[in-house]
Amino acid sequence: MDTIKFKNEINLEQIKKIELDILVEFHKICEINNLRYSLSCGTLLGAIRHKGFIPWDDDIDVMMPRDDYEKLMNIYSSNYKNSKYSIINHHNNNSYFYPIAKMYNNETIIYENSQKSSGHFGVYIDIFPMDYYIEDNQFNINLVKKIENNTNRLLYSQYKYSKSNTYLRSILKYVVLSSCSIVGGHYFLKKIDALVKKIEQGNKQTLRNLSLAQHVQPIIDIDSFNFYEEVIFEDTKFRIIKNADKYLRILYGDYMQLPPESKRVSNHSYNAYYL
Repeated sequence: MDTIKFKNEINLEQIKKIELDILVEFHKICEINNLRYSLSCGTLLGAIRHKGFIPWDDDIDVMMPRDDYEKLMNIYSSNYKNSKYSIINHHNNNSYFYPIAKMYNNETIIYENSQKSSGHFGVYIDIFPMDYYIEDNQFNINLVKKIENNTNRLLYSQYKYSKSNTYLRSILKYVVLSSCSIVGGHYFLKKIDALVKKIEQGNKQTLRNLSLAQHVQPIIDIDSFNFYEEVIFEDTKFRIIKNADKYLRILYGDYMQLPPESKRVSNHSYNAYYL
């Protein structure tokens, strides 16, 4: 492993370049196949505030209405098998334990520092499905709480154990991680899939990211995807939802204000290598 790292490790600037190339290819596929998408989360924030990557960040996130997300999975598996890139999800790879898809570069591989299951895909961008969702609906609110609980347990099932700062916390952490690991990630993924399908969709006019149920998530009008805008991200035009200001304010508050220097920290959590 040390020899591979010494010879072939990919630095952060190279990772950003690879991710940007993936995003360009993703955008082309969506254009060709008339699929709706938008930059999301920190990538959308970076596009608006920095016209590219947030300087201390290095990942790329996109979001798609569930209908388009499922179409992309089917189109890609049928028409892009010999591509430089692949799309992985928990339906096409039993060693993958995320409720979202990743589009990755086949000529690279990553090892995630905190995950037990690693080395199954390369440098990637995250693709989040957006599900139809009625706001202020108690049935949906209860389902989201259940999705949140199962998402947390899914994450626990995949974490590598490391000691906490006290003996009692270390024991508690070990018990929680071990119990979730014994049940297994596939169990929690199936539970999440089943819960998402029960969500009351109403007239399919509003969407929510249920893959991040453990975080505050904006409710987005479907027309925000239908009547998208374009912005520059690293000298290339990509799509963003209409009314992105409202979305960003819910997630980040006064998002044009830079955070304190102490919070300008990378969440980068993997080592990447060329094959």
